[in-house]
Amino acid sequence: METFATKAAYYRLGLKLSTHTIAEVIAWADAEIDLQADSPIDLLELAVMQNARPLDVASQLGRMCGRVSPLEVVTAVLARAHELLTAHPSFGPTLARGIYQLYAEYSDEIPNDLSSMCSFEGLYALARAEIYGTVEALDRELLEFTAQFQDARNFSAES
Repeated sequence: METFATKAAYYRLGLKLSTHTIAEVIAWADAEIDLQADSPIDLLELAVMQNARPLDVASQLGRMCGRVSPLEVVTAVLARAHELLTAHPSFGPTLARGIYQLYAEYSDEIPNDLSSMCSFEGLYALARAEIYGTVEALDRELLEFTAQFQDARNFSAES
């Protein structure tokens, strides 16, 4: 079962990778408040941040996720990304940028089976410059890459 801190880390990474919106984070916070008799102040503050910047909301979530690393929830977020890519293939470059930023921050900790995810940002740049490949082909590759995480969608942060 996922902990409150794990759920906060999930939504924080979701904001950073653009797989979740502030509205979805606020809806989760509201649901958590309904479940908890004595909600922590950080959660109450999060619930009223609907007009805040994404970085501010991510920072607030960071105070709530304790020592939970983004790498502990990355597969669940990539499962969500797969759903978004299936519906909107043009989401690929945005996701690739977020993945690269995650990789840059945690490169020493990224497991080998996830290390290939860092290449998509550079490949999109090459495709846009018409040097190598096409954006459409990369959209398909990124969709295939994220498909391996569909089982992680069972993560219950959104329930």
